[in-house]
Amino acid sequence: MHYISTEPFPISHSNLFFHKIPYKLNTSGFLFWIYFTIITVVYSIIITNKHSIDKFFSFHYYYTLLFKLATNLFKKESHLFIRADSITNNRILNKSKLLIYFEKLLEGLSIHNSFIYPVSITLEKNIINRHKILKPLYSQVLYNEIKTPYSHSKVPSDTLRFCFVGILEPRKQPLMLVDIFNTLQKKNCILNIYGKGPLEDLIKSSIKNNKIIYKGWVRSDRIWINNDILLHPSLHEGCPNSVLEAISNNTLVIASDIEEHREIIPREQLILNQKDSWTKIILQLTKNRLDNSQQEKKSSFLCFNWEHAICSILTENQNV
Repeated sequence: MHYISTEPFPISHSNLFFHKIPYKLNTSGFLFWIYFTIITVVYSIIITNKHSIDKFFSFHYYYTLLFKLATNLFKKESHLFIRADSITNNRILNKSKLLIYFEKLLEGLSIHNSFIYPVSITLEKNIINRHKILKPLYSQVLYNEIKTPYSHSKVPSDTLRFCFVGILEPRKQPLMLVDIFNTLQKKNCILNIYGKGPLEDLIKSSIKNNKIIYKGWVRSDRIWINNDILLHPSLHEGCPNSVLEAISNNTLVIASDIEEHREIIPREQLILNQKDSWTKIILQLTKNRLDNSQQEKKSSFLCFNWEHAICSILTENQNV
């Protein structure tokens, strides 16, 4: 395995060869990305020729595009793992139509004649349906797996502990939860907020009572033992890791009623994305908590070994 990046892969292996892209520029700057694009294209051609590369793997369509010249020139396979729908995200954020059109074009060029592995059925359907001409060579859904739980037990508490876990951005709607818990002064419950992001300062300034505790970034193994219910009112998702971690750690999930969540969460735990609906379910849960039995049953298909699954897929695709 040959790895092209600015930083070494976090896991070392005798068969993993790192090809460092030298740089002195700010990695968030525009000049760096121009430089990175050119160097990656050149590196991919040189490395393919020198080391007889058979398959290219990437986790974003942009990187797949950078490999296109090498894969086409040397007739090699391109495999793209798709974790999120950036075009839908940009529509939610009201980005310009020109930007969305350009991104759609780049996405289509990257999936064309590639092997793609979207992280949900919904994501697969959305991507394939919006490209009438540029189609992948092969497509198969490859969900995120449910990991081994950190702990099945909870730290005891007389207070019902809700939590929000994720990037603090408008798409995830953490501010709606803050608004709701600001009105629950007399209820025996709290909302713990875990994460970082662009809404961090606004969230801190919007907290009006001691029912809401901003935690910031916390190690996952410390989150789930100290919380009873995950609230996940996202407008759009791929296959959210915070939801999967909550499920594996015996934590009830209440999530927005969107297609991606319907694939992994029982219907009775899905809520319309309206403030009144979320307020109602939170108040209900302070009186009568749902059990996890349906959640465990619904998500049982996510208990698999991701590494074994991808090895099996690649073996099956040898002759595609």
